[in-house]
Amino acid sequence: MLDPEEEVARKLDQVVGKRYVPAARQGVLRRAGSALARWLVGALCAVAAVATIVWVIESHRMPKDVPRRAEMPVTVTIVPAPAKAP
Repeated sequence: MLDPEEEVARKLDQVVGKRYVPAARQGVLRRAGSALARWLVGALCAVAAVATIVWVIESHRMPKDVPRRAEMPVTVTIVPAPAKAP
């Protein structure tokens, strides 16, 4: 039978592999670099999404030299409500 610590280590190796390094031992610069990379990728995706939205809106805008249709008057007929029986 395996020692409990060896069994835990074996199960941990199956899940995360033998190269697992806790965050506390990675170093501040490495963690800051990976966080900065994630922030930059997120910012790039946000800018790309906004650019796509602006492009779609601008591509569907009518040109200024196209004349607008003449507005037609709307006729409204008001019909009185029927009288209520007492």
